[in-house]
Amino acid sequence: MDEIEVKKPRKNNTETSNKKGSFKKWAILTIALILIAGIGAFAYNRYTKTESYLTKKAQKEAKVTIESARELIILPEGEPSIFVVQDPDLLASQQAFFKGSVKGDQLLVYPESGKAVIYSPSRNIIVNSGPVTFDDKDKQALPTKSKAETQIPEVENDSQSSTE
Repeated sequence: MDEIEVKKPRKNNTETSNKKGSFKKWAILTIALILIAGIGAFAYNRYTKTESYLTKKAQKEAKVTIESARELIILPEGEPSIFVVQDPDLLASQQAFFKGSVKGDQLLVYPESGKAVIYSPSRNIIVNSGPVTFDDKDKQALPTKSKAETQIPEVENDSQSSTE
């Protein structure tokens, strides 16, 4: 009997080299994309910590706060100093004006007109508003100090609360 010889098809060297070349291209492309993403994330992280970025962000947040509060109450003219309520219980124990405020509420102080407003962004309400008094030294220091350095000014207790 004749033997039948079965020949296995030979792999073409170009096919094998194309697969290897394709894999190398994908590996290089993946590494390049990871490097670009890493450099971009690093640059963004550095940029968001710059003073100019933080100043612009604070100004934008202040504008949103003022516009939101202005929809609920007529605000005085001028730029307010804005403080964030961190410990409402302590403030309420010191001044009745802060009764009903919660952490994160914002105190808008208008030194020129002598008025203060507590706006709650989380509840979208005016918690309280009323007159505010300053010492002469506080009036001068208020606009130049940061939120963390400036103490909240004395608010007169005869103000009307919007929760009553």
